[in-house]
Amino acid sequence: EVRYQAVGCGATIAAGSLLTEMITDRSIEECLALTPEQLIDALKLPGDKSWCARQAIETMRNALAGNRDGQSPSGQRTSNDQDASADRP
Repeated sequence: EVRYQAVGCGATIAAGSLLTEMITDRSIEECLALTPEQLIDALKLPGDKSWCARQAIETMRNALAGNRDGQSPSGQRTSNDQDASADRP
């Protein structure tokens, strides 16, 4: 599942929206290989708005890194990761 929440200018919203389309049905490795330049080119962002694409990519990478560590993007353990101590009396 891909979702995002953003508050900001139109370029920020567009970068987040396009990124969700770009990563849907891709492996984590494919997602991590995406670059801000790909978003910048696809959206034709001017230089002063390139940070919006960089922020979107950085946020995605942080979320995926947390997911690999058994964390949800909010920092909570994911439901499919069981804590061994939960089985103890």
